[in-house]
Amino acid sequence: MRSTLGRSALLFLLTLGFAGATSAALLNVPLDPNQPVVIYDNQGTTTYDAMTGEFVVFGNAIVLEDPVDGAQPFVPFGDLEVVLELAPDGSLIAGDLVLSGNVLTPGGPVSGVLLTAEATDFGFLDSGGPTDFYDATFEITGGLLAGLYPSGELVLEVTSEDSNFEGNFGHDFHGEAKGNLGGPQPPPECMVEIRKTCVVLDDDDPDDGDKDKDTDKDKDSDKDKDSDKDSDHGDKDSDKDGDKDKDKDVDTDPDPDPEPTSDCKVIVERDDDDKDKDKDTDKDKDSDKDKDSDHGDKDSDKDGDKDKDKDKDSDGDECPGAEVEYTYTVTNTDDVPLFNVNVMDDQFDVSGVPIPRIDPGESVVLTETQCIVEDTINTVKVTAMATKEIMCMDMDSASVRFVSEDEHDPHPDQSGGGGETISGDPADGPECGIGFELAFLLPPLMWLRRRREARRA
Repeated sequence: MRSTLGRSALLFLLTLGFAGATSAALLNVPLDPNQPVVIYDNQGTTTYDAMTGEFVVFGNAIVLEDPVDGAQPFVPFGDLEVVLELAPDGSLIAGDLVLSGNVLTPGGPVSGVLLTAEATDFGFLDSGGPTDFYDATFEITGGLLAGLYPSGELVLEVTSEDSNFEGNFGHDFHGEAKGNLGGPQPPPECMVEIRKTCVVLDDDDPDDGDKDKDTDKDKDSDKDKDSDKDSDHGDKDSDKDGDKDKDKDVDTDPDPDPEPTSDCKVIVERDDDDKDKDKDTDKDKDSDKDKDSDHGDKDSDKDGDKDKDKDKDSDGDECPGAEVEYTYTVTNTDDVPLFNVNVMDDQFDVSGVPIPRIDPGESVVLTETQCIVEDTINTVKVTAMATKEIMCMDMDSASVRFVSEDEHDPHPDQSGGGGETISGDPADGPECGIGFELAFLLPPLMWLRRRREARRA
């Protein structure tokens, strides 16, 4: 008894030192509408004893609102009793909750101790008027209805009418009590989406390539005129074909820009192209024994010099593989803002991160250009924070593959015996590609074919 009196006296003295108004607030933990809610009416009471620091809530449970089975009444009213031990500033020291009674469920009446729980937090709000508010959270420890709350937690909401609470716990106060008891709503899901795409960049100027082709065609046309009188007819046909090729170059629209995709293809030359070039060169030397063959050799030397110059250029800052532009599209698919959004690629750094904030429904686009020299699969991860405790993430990937023209197009154009640059057919879906022009070989090959046919005749 002495120890109890001594403790009460000490608590009373401490309370006098904290007689000023406190600044705590409600916890504002929302109830989950997908879990049962116990409703108690305003016939209950709230009582606080400043000497003991004990805050007691009595409530008359009238109905259990089930989201599936609907309203299940207490017959008679159930008893809700909450006893909390509070510090002089209103913070929680300890506490318990007990709900007992007889509730009529669809499976029959459930009677006895329905819920027991231990308090974990407490909040309060002095409205400045006759109605004040309190709330508390609990961990379920037992009871016949404990299985209805899968989270194992409870939230108590208290509305106290006709209350004389003035915002501090240095004085006794009391009031009525009504409110709800149910499970807490789960924290909002943090949802973020990232999509990674790529586009292979072609640095070659298509106009320069057309000019080189036209120049080669003009040289080949002059060579045809001077080579042999017997092949005049063939030369004229070749010139007509050359004119058709020129018209085709003029009339053909430029290739559309490749669409971004998650599977980029870098198209490289066929492995047998060099062999075909050597064979065609040997046939050209054997068939042309006139003076104009020297002119052709000079042109070949010039082409070789161009190749050497090109090799020199490749030793500089140019990419030895393919320039690939990666695009990262980050979208907030949630209905809450996201903060500190970070994008991480497993192959290289991404600039422009972290992103401070992305509002609901908004997207942020980041780009990175990299030199890719071999088959590569990049995986990207995005992380974001909805609150200090809630983080979400998403992942995506994009690949770059080096493929030959045969692998890219299993049915190449057979009319020219060589090949054109293949950069993807938009009708077949979005693809991106880079290729090397071989069309400049078509006029000499056609001329050689006609020379062979004329000799056989």
